Amino acid sequence: MEHTQLFDKKDFYIPPEETLISEIGRPSRGHFNLIHLTSGFKADIYLSGMDTLHHWAVDNRKEIKIGQHIIFIAPPEYVIIRKLEYYREGRSDKHLEDIRNMLQISHEIINTEFLENEINVRGLTNFWRGLKIKEK
Repeated sequence: MEHTQLFDKKDFYIPPEETLISEIGRPSRGHFNLIHLTSGFKADIYLSGMDTLHHWAVDNRKEIKIGQHIIFIAPPEYVIIRKLEYYREGRSDKHLEDIRNMLQISHEIINTEFLENEINVRGLTNFWRGLKIKEK
């Protein structure tokens, strides 16, 4: 596979090829991690599949510069929605804590109208309301 050209295995943990093939083959929610071995920095890679929210996130990604490099990150609305979905599935409070931190740090750049509409469409309103109540 071509992935080793971008992420050298001596510098990065890269999942086994069969894992990558399996995740790429999912119609939705394909996911894997890349980990920089020296720094421990972890990148969560989410594959777009047929999910309209993924496509929206790609169209609305944020560009940031780190040193001499420009990278793109997912918009906060996307991350919040996904973390609410993951919370619904596994009830891990880590996702709620991550959302609280995002709201505290990035509240001025979050498109609340879009976020709350998607939360409603995806049946996450109760989790969102519960989170907002605990936040106050």
